[in-house]
Parts: sequence; structure tokens; C-alpha cells
Amino acid sequence: MDGNTFDPFKNSVLVGKIADTGVINVLDLDGTSDGTEESRITTDTFARMGSALIHASARSEELLMSPVQYDLSVKRHGFSRPRSHKSLVNYRGQLDADAMCPFGGVPQLLQESGGYAPDLSYLALPGMDDWYWTLRRALQELDADFKIHNALSVLEDERNFDLGIADVQRLRFRIQLDFRGRRAYEEMCEIRERIYTSRLLFGRPRNFRMYDESNPAKERYTTYIVPRLASKGRCVDWLIRRAAKAAGRDVSSLSIRIAGDTFTDMSMLSCLPEVRDFRFLLEGASRLTPHFTFGNELFGAPFAGNRTRGIARRLRETNRNGIYRFLEPMNDTRTFVNGNLAYEGKAGSDSVKVFLEDTL
Repeated sequence: MDGNTFDPFKNSVLVGKIADTGVINVLDLDGTSDGTEESRITTDTFARMGSALIHASARSEELLMSPVQYDLSVKRHGFSRPRSHKSLVNYRGQLDADAMCPFGGVPQLLQESGGYAPDLSYLALPGMDDWYWTLRRALQELDADFKIHNALSVLEDERNFDLGIADVQRLRFRIQLDFRGRRAYEEMCEIRERIYTSRLLFGRPRNFRMYDESNPAKERYTTYIVPRLASKGRCVDWLIRRAAKAAGRDVSSLSIRIAGDTFTDMSMLSCLPEVRDFRFLLEGASRLTPHFTFGNELFGAPFAGNRTRGIARRLRETNRNGIYRFLEPMNDTRTFVNGNLAYEGKAGSDSVKVFLEDTL
């Protein structure tokens, strides 16, 4: 593949479907799409609908491809990440979307002839070049007590993949900090504050964002650090804009359906602001649902030290329980669905299925 001339959008499945229907589904996987193999929403579900599907997941690229598409991606498009040590058996039915926005990876588009081709223009965005090691060196300067080093995920030591300790190779645009033990929450807050307040050490405007992936009920506190332009929201916005242009469609004419369950997914709420037919599902079993439930004492309250008020105060109730309008500066037609209320008793893929069928 000649990265200077090959256009991954030209013959992609995503662009073809956008040209045909203008309907795009963006789906998080783990948590959002959990379910039994019989009830799980699958790639085939969207294929039968004829609408486009983008996986926006914390999984790395190779965990979003079937073995067949992995081999074609390597052979035809120079995909270079090694196969995961993790079995894909539990992911059956959740592979080979029309495109992917792996959180911390590179956007990939499924080609009509087979295999995924990367959107290399994404790598040329400001601040992406050598981001990982630039930030790792800066973090080291802040780490006289080794607390940041001790929190680094097993993924961040590249030897761990070769030794089989880590399931996948480290991601190109993501650093993961894991905090465990009795003081996990306090240590996470301390380290995050240290990183934010020491931003001048980076020598230029701060080029990172931190996203929470914690599960306090299991005493697991996790923070992801990514480039400013590599949030799920920014990545999805970038990919869809380029795909719509290739399909000859105005972005404002698209219909967007997004489903997620964590803070990383909430970043997609404000992408593509000119789209008026835009619906977002906060999956029914999400730990965040109480924080976006009117009348709940947790409404707008912090979750694991993370603020939710900024989103909560932009919600407006409608005549349906759990169906809110989300106010965007450019329009007020966005729909925010609290799956725990709107689809009571439904969670995971069951919640997503009802959301997709709901005319709202």
C-alpha cells in the first residue's frame, strides 16, 4: 500500500452505506453491548438494516477484526499490529464493522474488496506525531515518588506483550493508569491533580485529556490519557465528516445513533454539532445513569471524582420518562436517552436493540 496515494474512503463500505441511507450507528462494545450470544446485538443486525456501523471501542484494532479481515488488512493495507493473545470467541458477532474508531488507536475503514485500511490523515493532525513518548517522558519528570510509574497499566511495558502478560500490544495514542487497593481512589485523584496542575512542564499547550473508566463498586479506578484530538468524540467527528464528503452528503443531513456507557462515550455527545437527527443512548446498566436522572440525589453529582454537572445541566425533560433533549449551542434537537428509565428492565444489547427500534 502506498500511504501517499491510497484513499481509504474511496472504496470503503462505510461511504457506500452513507451514500445510500445517510444513517450511521456508532456503538461502544464492552458493557454497552453485553449479552448472551443469542441476545447480543451483532454486526449482522446492522447489515440487515442497511445502515452504517462504526465501532467506537476501547478495544484495540485487532480485537475488532475477524481473522479473515485481519489477514487481508495485513496483506493489502500494511496493518502491523500483532494478533492479540486473547481469544476472539467471546467477540463473535461483534467484529468487522464498516469502520472503527479504536480509543487510542487509528481509525480504520473496511474496504469493499476486503481488509481494513487506516485513515493515515488522522496521524497528521496537530500534536499526534510522537505523542506517546513525549507524554511518557513528561510524566516521568513529575514522578519523583514513582506513584505514576506504579500505576501504569501492564500494557505500557512493551515486554509484557511479548511475555504474554498483556493481551495486546500497547496502544499508539493511549496511556492507561490503574489504581487498586484501599487508597486507590485517593491516589487516582492525587495523580490526576498532579498531572493537570503541572501542565507547564510540557513546554507547550496541554495536548492531552484524561478520561475515567472506573468501577468504584469493584474498587477499580482507571484513568485513560489520550491526545486532545483522540477522544472518541473527536475521532468519530473526524471520520464521519470525511466519509460524508466522500459520499457526497452534507453532514447536517445525516442521522446519527450512538450508544455507550462510560465517560469515554459521553465525549461523543457533542460531535457533529450541525446534525439535527442525533440520538445518544446511555446504556441501561451504566454506572452513570443515576447522575443523569432528574430527581435522583446523584443528579449532576461527581462520579469517582469526575464532574457530571456540565452535561446534566444541559438536559431538558420531555413527556417521556428518561428521554431528554440535550442542548447544543448550534441546535436543541439532540436526544439523550437514559436507558435505565426509558427502557426499564433492559440492559446491554437489549437496551441498544430497543433504542434502535424506538421512533422517539
